[in-house]
Amino acid sequence: MPGNSTSIMFFCVYILLGFKDNKHYIGYISNPRKKLEEHKLGPVNSIN
Repeated sequence: MPGNSTSIMFFCVYILLGFKDNKHYIGYISNPRKKLEEHKLGPVNSIN
């Protein structure tokens, strides 16, 4: 149909295990490369 568009978005789901508290952290992100680069730049204060 003309004028109709469909967008597809991809997300990565992750599960992390905290070393200090031994808890699982579950999240998702649409741009894993950007997040990896942020982590390479230095420590992060929270998991987003």
